[in-house]
Amino acid sequence: MWQKNRCLNVLKGIACILVVFNHFHWDGIAGNITYVISHLGVPVFFLISGYFLLGGGDRRTEKFIGKIFHAWKLLLLHLLLYLYNFFFETIFVADVIAPKSDIVYELRNIFSLGAIKTCLKWSTTLYGSAQWFLVALLEAYIILYILYKVGLGELLEKYSLTISILLFFVHIPIRILIVKLGITSVWGMDTGQTAIVRNTLFDALPFMLLGVWLKGNKEKIKLHNYQLIFIAMTGIVVSVFESYITEWFVRPYKIGCVLYVGTIVADLALFIYAINNGSKAGRGFWEYIGEHLSMTIYFIHPLVGKYIRMLIGENVIQESIIYRSSYPIIVVFMSISIAHIVKKITNYSADAKQKAIVGAANVVVSDTRNTAIFILCSFILLFSMLS
Repeated sequence: MWQKNRCLNVLKGIACILVVFNHFHWDGIAGNITYVISHLGVPVFFLISGYFLLGGGDRRTEKFIGKIFHAWKLLLLHLLLYLYNFFFETIFVADVIAPKSDIVYELRNIFSLGAIKTCLKWSTTLYGSAQWFLVALLEAYIILYILYKVGLGELLEKYSLTISILLFFVHIPIRILIVKLGITSVWGMDTGQTAIVRNTLFDALPFMLLGVWLKGNKEKIKLHNYQLIFIAMTGIVVSVFESYITEWFVRPYKIGCVLYVGTIVADLALFIYAINNGSKAGRGFWEYIGEHLSMTIYFIHPLVGKYIRMLIGENVIQESIIYRSSYPIIVVFMSISIAHIVKKITNYSADAKQKAIVGAANVVVSDTRNTAIFILCSFILLFSMLS
């Protein structure tokens, strides 16, 4: 009988908050260290996607298609959310009625052929913030589905670890060497930009394949909990040192790194710890976030940060050390709080609908619709703060 992995939900909750700190962190050394550590966040979700990807026996194709459509729905919802915010800012926040021609011009730029090509090629955000994750996830699912469909699934599973290592080798040392050699562009993308490696091929796929490998080989990994924690902590420390060494090595060029060897090692150790201790974590704050709020927080936190900055005032934040140092914490707190409130609202709405359907059995409310309601309610609450 299947049982949910509580420890994995705790890891998801921590990873979710690390994603927020990746976009909102402090200045100086503390900010640099936080930024490097925060890169542990996104890979956790790719690992989870890979770990639970296979299985299902004869229904494997159906499972693949379901995951592809789920990722597509999330991507569409994310895009619609930020388009909604675009119109809201244009009409209400800016307090102007923009000419229809200006709005059409902006939309044509957002959905231009060049922007769509770049999005498909490099898994970049089409419009919004942090959208690349959903683009990469969707593309990775499609690639893996095609490989399994043409009969390469078993080969892929057999060599999943080797393929991951090769892709990571391109992501880190090859990319750093390319920047150091002064090569500024590859296939139309600036080599110093994170998008050159933070994409389907060099981020999503290698971590998902690691998840696939762990699913089939977890029994072979004979490490105690204390050893896994030690490896994870060591990986985190090493990743911080790697960031400074990389910055020094590529001078005078600039490079936006998102992964280090230490990051990969730490993520793997924490993930193995979570899957080995699935039933040992009791219900708590982090488990609740991971199980119920992580996707909503991912969707809304960039806009939460944006509107908090607007509410407090850019000058106030920059000039006040108190506001500047507390700003990331405020964004985290507000994102969690709003996600929790709208979760309660939608739970109440779902319960009311179930009770209204007399005699209905096993009523299932659409996760996608619930997510949409989460987000819409979040913004109603945020916008009311600005009025």
